Amino acid sequence: MAWKTAWENTATKIGDIDAYMKFYSEDFQAKGYTKKSWRRNKALKNKRKAWIKVEIANIRIAGERPDGPLNVTFSQKYRSSNYQDQTEKTLVVLRENGGWKITGLR
Repeated sequence: MAWKTAWENTATKIGDIDAYMKFYSEDFQAKGYTKKSWRRNKALKNKRKAWIKVEIANIRIAGERPDGPLNVTFSQKYRSSNYQDQTEKTLVVLRENGGWKITGLR
């Protein structure tokens, strides 16, 4: 839920993209993005938004090994001042330095 809140707080020109990006691994790769290019893309898009609201439900966690990556799947309802959608999302997370970091999306 802290990731969701950090994402919501990236809206506007003074949005806090740094807090949001702390949830992402340095090794993040998804949809053709690296962590650096994901940050740039999100910062550019989200500073144009007056607000962002994200609702998450039906969270499911699956993984084959306790020390390996986990898939966190959930229903997501995204709304902002200029876009909205509803989708099923899967984050791939891995334990790094005592915390969970997002390494990819499925």
